[in-house]
Amino acid sequence: MPLLSRIRGARWTAALLSAVISAGAVALAAPPATAAPAAPATATATATATPSVQATTPQVQPELPTGGTVLVAEDFSAGELPAGWTPKSGTWTVRDGRLYGQGAAYSGDPTRLVFGTSVPEYRFDATVRFETVADAGRWAGLILDHSASGAAPWQHALLRANSKPVGWGKRTTGNDGWDGSDVLGSAPPATAPIAVGTDIRVTQVVRGSHGEWWYQAGAMTAPVRLAETESLSRFGGSLGFLLDGATVSFDDVTVTDLNPAASACRPYAAGVDQAAADGAIGDVVFAEDFSQTAGFDCWTKDAGWAVEGGELTGSSANGSTAIRFGAHLANYRLDAKVRSDGAVSLGADAAALGGAWTGGALPAAALPAGRTVDVRMDVQGRTVSYFADGVPVGTETLSARSATGVVGIAVADGSVAVDDIRITKLAFPPARCIPADRVPLPGDTGLVIAHRGNDGNDGIADNLIPGYARTFAKGAEYWESDIHLTTDNVPVVRHDGIGSVTLAQFRERFPGLPTLEEVLQFQKDSRSNHVLEYKGFWTQEGATIVRDLLVEYGVQDDVITQSFDLATLDNVHAVDPSMPLMWLTSTVGQGGDPVAVSAAHSLLGINPSGTPTAAEVAAMHAAGRKIFVWTRGPADFASLTALGVDGIITNDAGALVSWYASYNAELGLQTCRDVTVEVEGAGTAVPDVATQAAGGKVTVTATPAPGHHLASLAGASPAELAIDASGTFTMPTQPTWVTAAFAANTWTIAYDANGGSGDIAATAHTFGDSSALAPGTFVRAGYEFAGWATAPDAAEAEFADAAAAADVTTVDGAHVVLYAVWTATPLTTDVPRVVGTVKPGAKLTVDAGTWTEGAELAFQWLADGEPIVGATGPGFHLTGNRKGEDITVRVTGTLGERTTVVDSDPIRID
Repeated sequence: MPLLSRIRGARWTAALLSAVISAGAVALAAPPATAAPAAPATATATATATPSVQATTPQVQPELPTGGTVLVAEDFSAGELPAGWTPKSGTWTVRDGRLYGQGAAYSGDPTRLVFGTSVPEYRFDATVRFETVADAGRWAGLILDHSASGAAPWQHALLRANSKPVGWGKRTTGNDGWDGSDVLGSAPPATAPIAVGTDIRVTQVVRGSHGEWWYQAGAMTAPVRLAETESLSRFGGSLGFLLDGATVSFDDVTVTDLNPAASACRPYAAGVDQAAADGAIGDVVFAEDFSQTAGFDCWTKDAGWAVEGGELTGSSANGSTAIRFGAHLANYRLDAKVRSDGAVSLGADAAALGGAWTGGALPAAALPAGRTVDVRMDVQGRTVSYFADGVPVGTETLSARSATGVVGIAVADGSVAVDDIRITKLAFPPARCIPADRVPLPGDTGLVIAHRGNDGNDGIADNLIPGYARTFAKGAEYWESDIHLTTDNVPVVRHDGIGSVTLAQFRERFPGLPTLEEVLQFQKDSRSNHVLEYKGFWTQEGATIVRDLLVEYGVQDDVITQSFDLATLDNVHAVDPSMPLMWLTSTVGQGGDPVAVSAAHSLLGINPSGTPTAAEVAAMHAAGRKIFVWTRGPADFASLTALGVDGIITNDAGALVSWYASYNAELGLQTCRDVTVEVEGAGTAVPDVATQAAGGKVTVTATPAPGHHLASLAGASPAELAIDASGTFTMPTQPTWVTAAFAANTWTIAYDANGGSGDIAATAHTFGDSSALAPGTFVRAGYEFAGWATAPDAAEAEFADAAAAADVTTVDGAHVVLYAVWTATPLTTDVPRVVGTVKPGAKLTVDAGTWTEGAELAFQWLADGEPIVGATGPGFHLTGNRKGEDITVRVTGTLGERTTVVDSDPIRID
């Protein structure tokens, strides 16, 4: 990925402007006739994708290219979106023979639609009309190349409704900003607005990174070229339309391939996006054994290259010659057989012919002259490893990767023969987390500090809590605020001075700006980090007020203090010796030796606005001090990172976060944020990782203590964190706190009389409260209460009366019904008595005595304890020889389910 590029100027066509005026069109106004040609622009772009344009005033207006193969011709007469035309955001419809797009203004995801293929060289024509606009700055445009992934980035041509109507721009990879939007140079000629309702015929001519802006409107008889660029970004993706804050219609769309032969060569040409390289991870996506020459003409090459005898040969008697081929891949492996008598270099990221070459030379010892060697190059982002016959011969870290660079081979002062080239697509290696306590070395990224909570042109003013929240959510490690003290000793937040005002007067004069206390409440709730700047001079008394607030809100360990005033920093240190202090300066050495100054004033470091030297950064780091540089934008991200500064204070926090992410990804690194799980109640909760990168998965395993359950597992910061049923969530860009709340189980028990009578109310129980079951107060005639059971037909009680409720269940939310278990009580009776003369032939009877009223009696006579057959009445005749036997009678009384059995005393037969 490129680090930086420069705008090289603008090439303007004043003839167009004059033509527009003379035709009476409302589109663009001409400069005065005496105006000199526009000077080349000198502005610096914010990223590689920013188109660079140069200013001239040609005397003869060029002509649009003609010919080629028409790829798209659409007039929307079918009344519906054509097949393959895919809305990405906003509202897109077809009506009245035109395509209409509608979207919100200042959208974080601009309204767009994609279709077709962005071939290497083409002409893109469309009629564009603003139907409505939210304001004069709203815009529409043609997407010239949209990443094949379907997401950002993309390159577009812009058409505005205001007085600077046209330009080129590129969306950042994170879809969170623009890399040089609306660029046509630093001194454009005077222009006039484009009227709503006016048809504009727009044409874009694209040849690789070269682009041309053509325009026709009103009474103009022919299109006129406005400007040219040589810095379009290409992704091998699709075309499309986009807009912001407007309703725009499009019609008569044509796309013409200006070089069909180049399109046919795309598998071999530079500038092909990774997604366009066929094949999955591990597949060979490019293979060539030079058994035929088909396709070789498509390779980008210097002089001296040919296919001869089934090999690719290249030679250069003086200097070097190079050839470029393959597709752009972030991670790949190159294998080839190489024989050479010169110095051979492999290009891991070779740009088009004559462009930049990024790669290394193979050691001479690895390529003995005249011997064929199996050469291998592994490219993992910016890390490149070289092998010869399977033996490692070198590793390097590239300073940058481009968005389109391909593979290259070069030879200097000699010749080379190459055969059996294979390119294998590799996966991204697992990214390593950047240590949170890393002291940056040159080339290491540092901290992102959002200056006054700013994130580019996000519509949020300085020093507002929504700005702090936005930048923290985007991944800034710190946001910065500015504080003053009112006359009634209340710290308030504003960058500029407040004068001598009370809090009430501050509220009246500066509505919407917060107090420090309100800011600290946000910091506490969000668990974010804060660079606190004291404006002007503060006494120890004032610093004490601030310290006490920091302590009250529990954020004192998450704050760094900075000030331009050393005396103020000394006073802060006097009242809060543990507070990290940083001195704001114009240069690192403003006060003399920065290390000595830091030691003298107990400073953590120095924050200069000027760029420190490498020696100053090294000296401060060696002394354990830090350097934050303020206030810098995208143009400085690369140079400051190259120095290894500890942090960048920026007004473009989101852009810096995205830049850092892309930069580190090429090194196999990623910024990982802490995952903190806090527990409320009885239980444990453990994340599977202590740190994670944005987009990674984190799973929290929550285990309740016995008798408890997980009541909630939710994000404490950010509160909107989505955690699924398995405890898994996607890591946001900020440090994350999760709260696992456990609660004691609760349950209810209902009581059923199970044939008895009475009323016992259901009881509620909570684990740990030692509650008991309700007393068994049910009654049932003839029965005794024996206890409780969980089934109505239980033969025995499972739980005693007044047993512990936890003996029944501890399941949260359970509703248990307990049934009374009854034991029948005995019938009341006397011991039966045998009546009669004990002699053979005599009749014995039984006197059963008094029984419970209603009892039915049954009798069984027994001899020596054994039943006598047939002797089941109240009387019994002594027959036979029963001498010596003991005779008894057994009386069984039955009343309902109650039964009582009683035996008489025995009588002996003598």
